[in-house]
Amino acid sequence: MKRYAVLAMYCLVAASFGQDGHKHDHDGHDHGHAQDKARTAEMDQDAMMEAWMATAAPGPEHKHMQVLVGKWKTTSKHWMEPGAEPSVSEGTCTNEWILGGRYLRATYKADFMGQPFQGEGISGYDRAQKRYFNIWIDNMSTQPMMDAGSYDESSKTFNYKGHFVMPEMGKVKSRTVLRVIDNNKHVMVMYHAMPGQDEMTKVMELTYERVTAGDDQAS
Repeated sequence: MKRYAVLAMYCLVAASFGQDGHKHDHDGHDHGHAQDKARTAEMDQDAMMEAWMATAAPGPEHKHMQVLVGKWKTTSKHWMEPGAEPSVSEGTCTNEWILGGRYLRATYKADFMGQPFQGEGISGYDRAQKRYFNIWIDNMSTQPMMDAGSYDESSKTFNYKGHFVMPEMGKVKSRTVLRVIDNNKHVMVMYHAMPGQDEMTKVMELTYERVTAGDDQAS
């Protein structure tokens, strides 16, 4: 509701600017022209509001994310350098819709290199820019990771690209592939290209397996 109010206020201000230009006209100017401009501004305001409303509600693209909703047990593999043995850890993740099904919030808990690791993610589909996005924050950094991408329905795969800054090194390019195996399993693989490198290297693989009602009670 607040967003709609802000947009309405913006439209009114825009319309008033369109009319203010006539305040300094000489008295002899045709006032009918000013009225035409005012009507045009009002039509523009209606068009802006209609366009906003068209992208404000969840769309069919959000339905592709429904399979990710639920409680999951996770197994992660991290590679610190190419060819090395990965470190393996287990954790949990809960994905739930928020704000009327517009955004999917992920709450993740695990251990990373012997330390408690907690993260939060917000993902969704931006109907204005026509792209999927993911924003990630955790307790091991003050830098959010923001990726954007697309969905391939034939392979049931989300593909994201983004970057982050490695202290004392520079910008690291990232690519994330999230593939839905079935309703009870999906796998996320992350690739990085370090500063000065073009080739992407696999750095993480995270497997999600759905927690059933029996598993939930047992835990």
